[in-house]
Amino acid sequence: MKFTRGDFAIDKDYDAKLRNKIDALLTATKNKKNIQPTLVTTYGLKMNMYSNRIQRVVTMDALFEKAI
Repeated sequence: MKFTRGDFAIDKDYDAKLRNKIDALLTATKNKKNIQPTLVTTYGLKMNMYSNRIQRVVTMDALFEKAI
């Protein structure tokens, strides 16, 4: 989960951390299935050359949506 005052931007360093975390998870669990990184963030994900690693984005609007 990430809190920012605007859209969250993934940079080169954070992309490397994500890749390492995914690799560690696959190694530890010996999982052969696909990992789908999901970002839970206040506002959203800023699209850039590193944002394609994230498969799903959940924003606070979706978390706090009012029932009709």
